[in-house]
Amino acid sequence: MRVLPERDYFKIFKVDWRLSFYCAFVWLQVVLISGFVVLPWYFFVLPPAVFFTTVLYFRTPKSELYKSRFNRETLFAQGIWLGLAWFVGILLMDFVEFVNFDLQNFYVYLQDSRNFLKFPVVILIPVIYSLVLEQQMMKKKPVLKLASRNW
Repeated sequence: MRVLPERDYFKIFKVDWRLSFYCAFVWLQVVLISGFVVLPWYFFVLPPAVFFTTVLYFRTPKSELYKSRFNRETLFAQGIWLGLAWFVGILLMDFVEFVNFDLQNFYVYLQDSRNFLKFPVVILIPVIYSLVLEQQMMKKKPVLKLASRNW
């Protein structure tokens, strides 16, 4: 009989507070931009705002905890995970804030053209930035440290 290994579910379902904070920050940024920026300029202002937030997220702190998190092999996977997590988080926060279990507000929410730009931008910018960052990291040649010779 095959025995399944025990799993630590606290590690599997652990909340990443940094990811949650940036998700809420992007959502707040999107809501503020959509509230103050006139519609034609919204399409020019939102992508750079999400891009700079993505750059801020991927900028690694100097601590050892985050050095192992952002390595070359997992950078693209982290970009995909970041885009999907931000998408789901922003969709849930939008649903709670604007739709609020009222179908009339849901139809108004779908008619707003800003929502058709918001979600692709939130998904694609972290993925594209992680691809570019991974490519830059792969192009860097490792520096060889030669042992000093005492002649």
